[in-house]
Amino acid sequence: MLTVNVICVGKLKEKFYLAAVEEYSKRLSRSCKLNLLELPEERLPEKPSQAQIDGALLREYELIAAKLPKSGAVVAMCVEGKLLSSEALAQKFTDWTVGGISQLTFLIGSSFGLHPKAKALADFNAVAPIDGTVTSCTLSDEAEVKSGDTVVIISNTTTMLVTITVDDRNISF
Repeated sequence: MLTVNVICVGKLKEKFYLAAVEEYSKRLSRSCKLNLLELPEERLPEKPSQAQIDGALLREYELIAAKLPKSGAVVAMCVEGKLLSSEALAQKFTDWTVGGISQLTFLIGSSFGLHPKAKALADFNAVAPIDGTVTSCTLSDEAEVKSGDTVVIISNTTTMLVTITVDDRNISF
């Protein structure tokens, strides 16, 4: 049976969320084991500096990493992640289980998100499609890509610049 872990930073306080978790746990119990682990959110001042936010995210990452199962697939839930339909998510579950994955862990960050190191732990962490122009590409057929290499830069002249970098486990945006 598939085990689904949800590791989140922060506590569910609202009764309707607690009721929803209980209801979905009951519904899912026939097809998987659901574990919810709530980790404490770092306390920050009302208007934190970027350094304070970065420090809090790093400490939260350390808590997440300490609780992460040793095996299975990891999905980082983050604003820059790929939006999936119910059908696409079901297909991902099928692909993982057919591929021998028996444990799936979702990571949910605090109000400031997840530290980049937490996102790097993920086996699935992609972005929604971006319209723009490729302004730089260091990839060619058979080219070796090393950890830390920036391989593609996509620019939308009015709103965004996206840099795609390779690390030890995946590609990050």
